[in-house]
Amino acid sequence: MFKVNTGMREKEVCQLRWDWEQHVPELGTPEIKRTVFVLPEWVTKNKEARVVVLNDVAQRIVGELRGQHPTHVFTCEDRKGRQWLFCRLNNSG
Repeated sequence: MFKVNTGMREKEVCQLRWDWEQHVPELGTPEIKRTVFVLPEWVTKNKEARVVVLNDVAQRIVGELRGQHPTHVFTCEDRKGRQWLFCRLNNSG
């Protein structure tokens, strides 16, 4: 759902890091604190940095994932409880 609501590519979503998140008070409301992600040039296809603005659905997903991993937004947990980073988005994650 995050990928559909942001238009981000698979590589961008898999490598999305918390330190790329920027709070934008002007876009927020008292109920929802709005953020954007500033993707560095090395992660985008055209090698230019870009800003990804989150809609309500994407903002909710990010809020639910906050605090689960210290550096990356999207991770998965194996049967032993270890966190792993995604390399690809498919049904096995």
